[in-house]
Formats: sequence, structure tokens, C-alpha cells
Amino acid sequence: MHPALLILIALVAALILWRVSARKGSAPGASIPAPPINLLSAGDIASIEAALGVTLPTDYASFLQTMRPEAIDETSVRDDAELIIEFTREYRDSSQWPAHLVWIGDEADGSPRVLDCSSGEVFRVEKGNLRKTWDRHPSFSAFVAARLRE
Repeated sequence: MHPALLILIALVAALILWRVSARKGSAPGASIPAPPINLLSAGDIASIEAALGVTLPTDYASFLQTMRPEAIDETSVRDDAELIIEFTREYRDSSQWPAHLVWIGDEADGSPRVLDCSSGEVFRVEKGNLRKTWDRHPSFSAFVAARLRE
């Protein structure tokens, strides 16, 4: 077989695999199931609070410890204590986020979803820039309710 044809076949196969993995959990009958939700423990919540020096709002902490509705995927609200701590620290260091803000997830465009532990407000920021915020909700519960209405 001609080398150029082999390369073309490999590229098409890679594209097909990429498309299948990009659909992960996005539609009924998707070929690759979404990963199971990781329920956090009270110890995980305490670890986040201690590591970041905050008290998480009760509605958010409770959400992390219970099964979530389908409208809230595992990307927009992450379910990994170590990741929450790591990303929050990175944004605090690189983007000078104040100590009361906590990264809780991202959307498909890579814009972080932020929780203000002082006010309870949830919002998105453009690439970590606090001057460019939108999709604001007065509380985590209000954010969930809005997602369920969509």
C-alpha cells in the first residue's frame, strides 16, 4: 500500500475516534458512557475548606455529596476535591483571584465557573479574568435551578 494512503487511513481513523470520544455522554445511546459522578465525603469538603481557607456555602457542599441532576455535568461542576484545590490555587496565583473565590468547574469554551464563598454567588469568567464575568447567579442553588429550567 502507498505510504500516503496509509497516512490518510490513519488520519481518518483518528478523526473517527476523536469524534466518538467528544460525544462522550452527550446524547442518549452515545457509544462511550460518561464517567460516574464522584460523591465527595464530608472529609473531602473539609479538605477543600482547609486547603483554600474558605467555608463553602452549604448548598454547594451538599450538592457535591449527593447525586446530581443530568443538567449539571461533571465538567461544569467538578467532583474532585484535589482538582478544585489545584485549579483554585492556580487562578489565585496567575490571575490574582481573591481568597474568597473558588474554582468549581469549566464550560466547553474553557471559561471557569467561580463560587464566591463570601456572597454565595456563582458566575463565569473569561479565561480567569475577573473583569469579564457573566452568567451570574445569586447562589449555587439558583445556578442549579437555572440549569434545570434550560
